[in-house]
Amino acid sequence: MIEKGELLTLDDNNEYAVTAVTIIDNVEYLFLMDTNDYSNFMFCSYQDDEVEEVDDPELINVLAKEFDQQLNSAK
Repeated sequence: MIEKGELLTLDDNNEYAVTAVTIIDNVEYLFLMDTNDYSNFMFCSYQDDEVEEVDDPELINVLAKEFDQQLNSAK
């Protein structure tokens, strides 16, 4: 399991901060933000030590709502 606050370097050689984490249907999802360019962010799944960007629009909507709730409750 990846924890909020961890730093990951992905295949694009950019370093990303794990900003939020959730589990849906036994799959761990991450909200990643590029540490050098805050406009570069992504929602990813994390399974079997692999990080893969989410491209399903419906899932992105679900994740956006979940991560928004997490980030707003942390204020």
